[in-house]
Amino acid sequence: MSSSSSSGSESDSGSEVHEEVNTQQVQAQAGDSEHPQPEEEKALSHKERRKQRREAAMAEKNAGADDQEKTESTAKTEASGPAPEKEKRSHWGVWIGNLSFKTTRERLFEWIANNIGESEDVITRINMPKGHQAHEHNKGFAYVDLSTEDIMHKVIAQSENNLDGRKLLIKSSSNFEGRPKPQLPEGIADEKDLSKFSRKILSSQQNKPNPTLFFGNLSFDTTQESIKNWLVSNAEKHHKRQIEQNKAGADDKLDVGIKRVRLGTFPDSGKCKGWCFIDFKNTSQATSALCESHNHKMYGRELKVQFGQDRSEQKKRKFDKESEKEGGGRERQDDSSKPPKRAKPGAALANAQRSDKASGAINQPAAGNKITFD
Repeated sequence: MSSSSSSGSESDSGSEVHEEVNTQQVQAQAGDSEHPQPEEEKALSHKERRKQRREAAMAEKNAGADDQEKTESTAKTEASGPAPEKEKRSHWGVWIGNLSFKTTRERLFEWIANNIGESEDVITRINMPKGHQAHEHNKGFAYVDLSTEDIMHKVIAQSENNLDGRKLLIKSSSNFEGRPKPQLPEGIADEKDLSKFSRKILSSQQNKPNPTLFFGNLSFDTTQESIKNWLVSNAEKHHKRQIEQNKAGADDKLDVGIKRVRLGTFPDSGKCKGWCFIDFKNTSQATSALCESHNHKMYGRELKVQFGQDRSEQKKRKFDKESEKEGGGRERQDDSSKPPKRAKPGAALANAQRSDKASGAINQPAAGNKITFD
């Protein structure tokens, strides 16, 4: 009995020890899961380390530059104080022309104030564009805004007076007399009928208005049909807008007036070279196409559109001028009536006939017996 009881107690104690060991292992695993050990750092190559060092250096440099800019801007703001108010334009202004290039803004301030007997406070603004050269303080003219209408008339009365050796021309800034009128294309009676975009385009034209337009910067995939259909589509949209704005009647017929499309192409592939000339029936239709803003951009490309050179005013070639002469060309003259030309000294000496003695040549037949072998 005693042996059996002792063996039972030993087995119970062994099972308890085994359970305690299992419990400790579970707790250790739980602790490891709650506090995972740090992973081993990945080994970096020399290239990656250099990259990290460069990035760190750039970050420090940018941070230092930002701090310096903030410090400088703060110092400038404190030193200069609040920004000055922008000079406002006045309703009473004058235009002063024929200025000397050495006349400065301060000199003009002083001259106006002294001549009209007023202080410089009556001048609210002077707009004097600077010249292209370093020694040119102006471009020969200036705009001056004044405080009252009476002051403006006093300044205008100083026209033809001398400043720095030049007689000034002074007139109201709203006086456009003497300015040459821009040449309006056919079909446009007044400049007021043009939009701001149209006036800008027409003022930048190098050639006179004519029925031919030049289109540049075209895509290489452009064809005669595609550019013609594109122009017609834009004209239809413009005509529809005119009807909606009551500027055109619904019964008005649309005539784009495209007469011919001369597309520059490569001889091998036949593709567009990037430019073309389009001939219209008249100048009015060409001007309408030029002033249409949608005709200056095709398939996302900004086009260069302008009047082409008028073919009737092109310079005539040399052989064209000669063909216009009487008889269709120059008449052939008889050379026998002309006196013979004198030969050059070198040529005369080379072509001169020489005697046998002078030349040393032997003109006698050879003497001797002919020997033959049988």
